[in-house]
Amino acid sequence: MPTANLPHSGSPLRPTDSPQVKKTLLTIVDDWEKQERYEDRLAPHYELLGAPFGDYGVHLAREEQPDLILVDLVLEDMSEQEAHALLRSHERTRDIPTVYVTVPGHSWPEGTLALERPYAFERLLELLAQAGSNSGSSES
Repeated sequence: MPTANLPHSGSPLRPTDSPQVKKTLLTIVDDWEKQERYEDRLAPHYELLGAPFGDYGVHLAREEQPDLILVDLVLEDMSEQEAHALLRSHERTRDIPTVYVTVPGHSWPEGTLALERPYAFERLLELLAQAGSNSGSSES
């Protein structure tokens, strides 16, 4: 029986030795400059999908079912609250952890991860990590 000549490092390969797989993050952002800044800063941490407006973002979330969603909508086709209602009402997206970047003063259902502007980028990373670690639980 032929054998393959495989390099041997002296220790067996463990599951923790493999490269870490990045979670997929869908960014729904209606400002191209802001979308580019998110992409530049988040690409080292996540595999990114981008949607330039709310309707398309909700559609993309249903089709792709990313691990996490970041919503930062200001003036265009829908508000963060409308996106929240659409994402939570559909069986394919209701359990995807979502972080909303919003202006001060918006009220959110309990358990919703919302970050008011202005914010430190490190705080956004913390909220995304928190959302990703709670991916088995449902948000309101």
